[in-house]
Amino acid sequence: MKQQKKLSRFYQKIIKLHPITAFIWFGRFDVIKFKRNVKPASPKFRKNNLIFKGIFAKLQIHANVKEKEFAAKTMTKIDEILQSKIKPKEKQTKLVEAVVSGKIPVKEFMAFFESAKDTDKGTCADVMKHVSAQKPALLAPYIDTLIEYVNFELPRVKWGVPEAIGNMAKDYPDKVANATANLLKNTTDDKINTTVIKWCAAFALAEIAKHNSKTRKQLLPIFEKIVKKEQNTGVKNVYVKALKIIGKEK
Repeated sequence: MKQQKKLSRFYQKIIKLHPITAFIWFGRFDVIKFKRNVKPASPKFRKNNLIFKGIFAKLQIHANVKEKEFAAKTMTKIDEILQSKIKPKEKQTKLVEAVVSGKIPVKEFMAFFESAKDTDKGTCADVMKHVSAQKPALLAPYIDTLIEYVNFELPRVKWGVPEAIGNMAKDYPDKVANATANLLKNTTDDKINTTVIKWCAAFALAEIAKHNSKTRKQLLPIFEKIVKKEQNTGVKNVYVKALKIIGKEK
């Protein structure tokens, strides 16, 4: 009993001071040793098995705490930039640099975006537009999430998210094709869809059609109809250019 208590205290001390070392040491070597030399039904095996279960449970708790601490620091960094007294454009630039460089992990940035208030959500959407242009692979795992926000009520989100999707069309044509239905909702003439919203939707749809030939049967006739009735030259030209580029490929 005394020997077991000493052993337990020793393990606890190692876990506290060097959790990774403890995992490698106890996990790889001692467990293998016990499985080879001790019969599973023996009291010694059961005692040691309980010890190791305790070790791994503590390691998991330690890992969860560290992950939460890291997430808190990351959130603080995002908040620190957004709450600073610099100009909005500088905030956007700093966030883009931090995400692209990895100082702010994309996972944490996306979590912040989804839970942020409207003003910050709009800034994050604008940041995603620039991140996707520089490193589309960073946002590729979150394309489905972006598609959900294509029709979000906030105009700045309706600007940034479709542009981010459009920027990823070249590298991920099949994944972004799923955004077509939502993007088409942003092309209609009504009070909600402003000229900028329609332009951003046009950009994304044009990029999808250019890089995914499977979508053309559906999209090209729609482009032709929009060109005939669209009054804004800027929006119209996005579709006209796409039709010309695709036409040359035939």
